[in-house]
Amino acid sequence: MAAALQLYLTMNNLIATFEADMLRQYQAFAGKVYVEQSLATGEGWQGFPSSASSIEAHTAAEVLALPGVDRAASSQVVFVPLVPSVIPNNPPYVLAVGIESGREQALLGATKPQSGQASLAGAHSVILGHGAAVYFGRGTGVDAVRGADTLYGIEGDGVSALPGDTIQVQGRSFTVAGVLERGSQFFDGMVMMELAVAQDLFNRPGAVSAIILTGVSMEDVEALVAAVDERYAGLTASSEEQLVGKARQWVDVQNSFFGMINTSVVAVVIVVVTIVMVVAVMERRREIGVLRAI
Repeated sequence: MAAALQLYLTMNNLIATFEADMLRQYQAFAGKVYVEQSLATGEGWQGFPSSASSIEAHTAAEVLALPGVDRAASSQVVFVPLVPSVIPNNPPYVLAVGIESGREQALLGATKPQSGQASLAGAHSVILGHGAAVYFGRGTGVDAVRGADTLYGIEGDGVSALPGDTIQVQGRSFTVAGVLERGSQFFDGMVMMELAVAQDLFNRPGAVSAIILTGVSMEDVEALVAAVDERYAGLTASSEEQLVGKARQWVDVQNSFFGMINTSVVAVVIVVVTIVMVVAVMERRREIGVLRAI
């Protein structure tokens, strides 16, 4: 029973942490539309962000030219996991993000810099999330992840990369322009760089992972979702509410799965306890008979 209770509490805590983190990161998509490739893995949630998504650049340009899009506040983006998460469908611990220069706020939203600036300062600059700054401050590699003290992200109060520091990504040197305040795991693990630089660095010429559309007004969001779904069969568009809904469906599935495991464990424990009690009684049957006769 103790093992079943411990398993139930652990998994409940993990799912609750994931859901709270998910809500924080999707707040940045208020008034925006997230467009990615519709993968053949099914209609369920593909995780966020989906690094398997790939959209041709000319298609992305067409989407960005749709009526109702605020082009100055929208951008193509590239996602490349540098340190994958051990939790399925969870954002990577460290994630390279390529974005159009000057359009950083299309993704960052209300996320503010803890130090430095939240805008790129050229092709050799990067913006780091809190966890990514800790990761690169520790020198990267396996030891940096093992020192995280948690499976859910890279945290700690040790050495951290600061604005002005130089870090290495894929063998190329970058100067840290800013470090973001602590937020969700998605933003904490971010290594943001210019889109063209990311495409060259990770061999993604002529393709992007996703498109972030900002409507001219809030009323344009649903119209943009409908327009993308209608005109582009290979793409799927989601508003903030739809992203949250898909993720919550995944959470419900996980809760059901772990609920079944807990039920099975409890059933096994009850059966084992019953067998032990029956065997104990059978072994003392003669003693019980003597006591009754007395």
